[in-house]
Amino acid sequence: NSALSALSRGGCADAALALFWFMRRKDYDAAVSAAAAEGLGGGDADTAAALGEVLRALEGGAAAGAVPDPDSVTYSTLLLALQRVQRCAEIQQVFGELLREAATNSDGGKGRVRPTSRSISCFLYACSHLGDGARASQLLRRVGDYDVAPDNFMFAMAIMANGRAKDWREALRLVLVDLPAAGLEADEFVLSTAITACAVPAQGAWEEGLKLYNAYLKKGREPGDVLAGAAMKAAAVGGSTAAALAIMRRWESSSGGRGATTRLYNTALAAALRSSPPDVDAARVLLAEMEGAAEAAVEEAEGAAAAPDMISYGTAIAVEARAGGAENVARVLSLLDTMRARGLRPNERIYGIALNALCAQPDGAWPQAVRVLRMALADDVEATPLLVDPVFATLAARPPTAAQLRQAVQLLKALEAAGRGASTAAMASLVDGLINISDDDDAAAVAGGAAGASGWQQQLSGRDRLQLAVKVLRFIRKREAPADGGMAVPGEPAAGFPVDVATRLVTVAERLNAWPEALRGLEEMRLAGVSFYRVGVLDEVFRRLVSAWSITVPASGDDLGLGRGEAALDGMSDEAQKAVLQQIVANLDAESTAGL
Repeated sequence: NSALSALSRGGCADAALALFWFMRRKDYDAAVSAAAAEGLGGGDADTAAALGEVLRALEGGAAAGAVPDPDSVTYSTLLLALQRVQRCAEIQQVFGELLREAATNSDGGKGRVRPTSRSISCFLYACSHLGDGARASQLLRRVGDYDVAPDNFMFAMAIMANGRAKDWREALRLVLVDLPAAGLEADEFVLSTAITACAVPAQGAWEEGLKLYNAYLKKGREPGDVLAGAAMKAAAVGGSTAAALAIMRRWESSSGGRGATTRLYNTALAAALRSSPPDVDAARVLLAEMEGAAEAAVEEAEGAAAAPDMISYGTAIAVEARAGGAENVARVLSLLDTMRARGLRPNERIYGIALNALCAQPDGAWPQAVRVLRMALADDVEATPLLVDPVFATLAARPPTAAQLRQAVQLLKALEAAGRGASTAAMASLVDGLINISDDDDAAAVAGGAAGASGWQQQLSGRDRLQLAVKVLRFIRKREAPADGGMAVPGEPAAGFPVDVATRLVTVAERLNAWPEALRGLEEMRLAGVSFYRVGVLDEVFRRLVSAWSITVPASGDDLGLGRGEAALDGMSDEAQKAVLQQIVANLDAESTAGL
């Protein structure tokens, strides 16, 4: 047991377990192997000496054939060693061994091996971290069977376990019924865990948490920052900005002029966010107070207790984003700039909130969204779909302009150059925007842009749009192609290939008599493994026809560097066209179709 205690202080949980299981099961080889794996001599002198003592004890015990069985102190010491390194699942396993051993005692678990106050506290600690509320409550109500008196720490751990299990009613029962029945009075620690357990969006839960807080005040006591923070969290979950502010202001008035901490301010901001509608005014006042405290601290060369941090600005941005008005969106951009000026780099979540707010605007706020996305890239934030997809989705939602298209292509190139790559969904949105052609667009507009046409047709012809859409689609197909470089299996298209978008692209091209673009789109679908017909024979015939006729598609420039360089019929002499058509026939000769 002395060796176990030394191992516990040294954080050598594996060696402690090795010694324990040697005492429990007498398996010398396994124990030595586990102890040696801890790394003898790798720690401080006391730890190395303890490990050496363990190995000598193992060797001597094995040689003598007389190894003592674990007692209650052994179990308690080992459980404490495991608790210090937070190996909670193993705590539960060892405690289960303790209960099984205690059950074999003739005096009903009160003999040489039985649960003690320390071992029970360790088990409840493990339950609190694992969210095992049921087992925690069951043991807490049985501690009297082992002549152990429960204390506030045990109740706090059991309440925390039920809180993490989302059983706020059981947490309340423990603090309101079981705790007084045990002759105990809830201290701030117990109340804080109980109120936190009630800080869930279930009906009536957060109100019960505030009742516990108010009952504490009625006893004439002033809460500490931990209890006040728990009560504010409950108010925040309920979206009660007024309650959260009242708790914070009371704490400020009773704290001897210390002022609220950043954590309390952030909780009040969270209440403003959850309020319905979001309490924009309160959030702005709170953030202004924090910024004022930070500036005053700079002038006085002191640290500000309530200086705004990443969470403060992130929550304030989320409040403005949820409000959703044009003024709120402008405020979002201003807050992003303020954060960066203060040396706080927004993370992916904050940039995502800002971009979603921008992209939800009626006009899509495309220039601002592009600017924010470029800011994120400059801050080395990973360009995940959370950031990129909303920006490109605005292209699909509304007819884009030629300037937007150029920026979109530039963004795609920048993402690829950075090794990040836009998601397939983002590029599919770009294709959606390119083929967003109304029924009023006719073949003349596709051929070169009709005089007086609006929007895209003033600057970019329908044919150009379709050609670029096919190139983006081809880029997607190439990226989603099988790893071995071969063609996808017919009927099993590449996982990321946007079949629906490709189908609509071909449909639009056909409607506008843009047969080269339609053929390009069909060929990309064929190479991606898309099935065109449910009947196998028809699908195979159609796939071969697409493959044969695709060589007639005119060659064109390729902004994304992925051109195929197909031969063009346009401008060919009659003899040249005849040669191409003969090649098509050769591709469909009897031998190549015999398998049908």
